[in-house]
Amino acid sequence: MTENLLLEEAELEKFRQHCRARGFDLSYYSSEITRAKRQIAGHQYGSPKVIKLRKRLFGFAGVPYD
Repeated sequence: MTENLLLEEAELEKFRQHCRARGFDLSYYSSEITRAKRQIAGHQYGSPKVIKLRKRLFGFAGVPYD
């Protein structure tokens, strides 16, 4: 199983800047999913995704970017 790339908000911004400089746009994002970090990493999408990870009171929230 391929895992999704989980990035904290600051790391995601650096990654988005890196992609923008190379002509890729990560502005589109999907609905937030709330689960354990491991479950978000292993969540089945059509393809692996870059996910902004936020700590919540219980568990994590992941916002997938294309």
